Amino acid sequence: MAEPQDVEDWEVACRRAAAGEVAAQTYVGQALCESGEPAQIAHGRQLLELAVKAGDPDAFSHLGLSLVMYPAGPKDVERARSLFEQGARRGSHWCLYNLGVMHQQGAGVPADMGQALAFWARAAK
Repeated sequence: MAEPQDVEDWEVACRRAAAGEVAAQTYVGQALCESGEPAQIAHGRQLLELAVKAGDPDAFSHLGLSLVMYPAGPKDVERARSLFEQGARRGSHWCLYNLGVMHQQGAGVPADMGQALAFWARAAK
C-alpha cells in the first residue's frame, strides 16, 4: 500500500483497513502504534493482529516492535521474538533484522554478536 500523502489518503487507508484489506491493516496499525497514545496503540495492535492472522509478513514485524517499543503495558519480549521468528519464516527481512537486534542486545535471548550478524546477513539478501 502506498503511503498516504494527506488526510484524504489517510481516511481512505483507514476505510480499507476497516474493510479487511490486509496491507491497509498493516499500514494503519503500524502508524497507530507509532503514535505513542495508549488508545491508538491498542487499536493499532488489533489491526496488526488481523494482518498477522492473514499471514502478512510485515505485520509480524510491526506487531512485535509494538510490544517492545510502544508498550501500552509491560513489554512482551517473548511474544515479540516469537512474532519475529514466524515472520522470518514467511520471508520478512525486517523480522530477520529485528532478531539480529535482539541477539545483539541480549533482549529475550542470550547476547550473541555472531548470531546477530548471521540474522543481519540473511536480512540483507
